[in-house]
Order: sequence, then C-alpha cells, then structure tokens
Amino acid sequence: MYEKIKNDMELWFKDYNNLFQLQEQFLFSLLDHFKDTVIGKERGYQSIKTIEQFQEKTQIQDYSDIKPYIDRIIAGEQNVISPAPINCWIQTSGTTGNPKFFPYSRKYIHNFLKSSSLIPKNFIYRVGSQALKILKGKTLLIHASVNSGVLGTDKNSKKLSLVSGWAATQSSSQNSFAPPSYIQEIENWEERILKTAVYYVQKDLTRLMGVTTYLLMFLREVENGFDGKLLAELEKENLERSIIINKFFQEDGKLKISKIWKNLLFVNCTGINPYQYQKVFQQIVPQGTLFQSYIGSEGL
Repeated sequence: MYEKIKNDMELWFKDYNNLFQLQEQFLFSLLDHFKDTVIGKERGYQSIKTIEQFQEKTQIQDYSDIKPYIDRIIAGEQNVISPAPINCWIQTSGTTGNPKFFPYSRKYIHNFLKSSSLIPKNFIYRVGSQALKILKGKTLLIHASVNSGVLGTDKNSKKLSLVSGWAATQSSSQNSFAPPSYIQEIENWEERILKTAVYYVQKDLTRLMGVTTYLLMFLREVENGFDGKLLAELEKENLERSIIINKFFQEDGKLKISKIWKNLLFVNCTGINPYQYQKVFQQIVPQGTLFQSYIGSEGL
C-alpha cells in the first residue's frame, strides 16, 4: 500500500511541476462548461481563446461583484453561474467581512472529496510507511453545525450549512471523518463537542482535523474531562471504557491524550498557522505530527 501511495504522490507532484499548463487546461475546460450560463454569456466565455483575453474580460473581483448573481440564484433563477443544479449552500465563517453564501453542485462535492483524499496520502508519503497506521483507525473533523437553515424560495430552497458542517455531512461508512449524523446535527456547540468526545474516546482515533484553535480547544477540553461531564456521559454508554478512562484521570490528574489515543499520529490543522502553537501541540500530543493544509471555505 505504501508503494502505491508513494507512486500516486510522485505522479501528482510531477503534474504539480507542470502547474501552469494544467491550470490553463482547467481554465478553458471551465470556460467551456460555463459558456452558456448567464455570467458566461455576459462575459463572452465562448469567444475567449487566450489567457490574456480571459484577463481582459474577467477582472479580479470580490464577493460583492458576485453577490447579484448569488441573489438571482437564491430567488430561484437557473443557469446563472453554473449549468448544474444546486445541491446545497455553504456559508463561510466571515473571516473577511460579512458571511458569504456559495452554491454547490454534486460535481463540486465529488471534486472536493477527491481532492481532500490527497491530504492523508501526502502525509503518509512524507512521513513514511509507519504512517500507514492512520488508515486503520478513526478520523475526526472538528466541525460547525450542519444546519444553518435554508436559502431560496419554497420551491427551490436548499439546505444551508457552515463549511465544516457541510463537510461533515459528506462523511460515510466508506469514508468516515466525522461523528454519526445524530451528533453532527446537534446545534448547541458545547453539547455537540462533548458528545463528539464521548463517541471518540471509545475509538482508536488516528487522525484529527480542523481549524488550529478548534483542535487545541478540543484537546484541552478532553484533557480536563469537560469538567467531569465526559466521564459522566461515558459511564452511561460504556461502563468498561469509563472505568479505564477514570483510571487514567486518577493516575495523571488529567486525561493524557497519549494514553486515550496512543495512535493519534496525524494532526491536520487549517485556517490558522499551527506552527506558532507547535510547543503546545507537542506537549498535548507528543506522538503526533502537525500537518498544515489549506482548506478554504470557497474550495480546496
């Protein structure tokens, strides 16, 4: 398996070295795909044959330039930005300015999951065959609520989620990286994160993913046992495991992550530079390796 992953990643990096050519091919495939949309006709996508023509017709823009088109989609108009039917809406966290809304289709979901699968492969490729252990255990994405309401008219309304909440809903039994749906759908943040911890202290967690500061918060809360709530909730579900966890707590005065999840090797941080917190992470997860990836709300 390691040799296959190694070969896959070496092919990927070979492509990466031809990035300009690949991006050019991708750009023109997008222009062809979107040429008959409202925005494609307005900007003459069909007539664009060079990058210079694209730059001339499509100036650099921000969300306020796209928002009128977004509003038309919300109102029920079809084929505005993309010919594909809208599957769901994602709300960004509003890192810069107000929260923004983006429509997504099934094709985007497919591309997102395909792209995100490269992250653990890249980790294994860089760390070595010993990192294959991460594939045998569980993965956890610390996520926001999967339900932020709906957007659109009654006939065309679609579910709205924060980006990490939406990503959690793409988890499946074949590709699991989030807790079960009954936990994902808990709207109260503190209750959801507690239930998430109770679920995963019963599992062999090998990969932890999310925004850097969220991961630190989660690990700290587990260490202090959520002020006693973790053991109380765990006892209701799994008495045998609660006895073991309680023993860890009695021995160390806190729940050491290295004892609860001894195979937690992959700490995948996004959004905020994790390396400024490297010493803290090393204290909490001494057996883990920090790995930074850039998963923005607008794409991977």
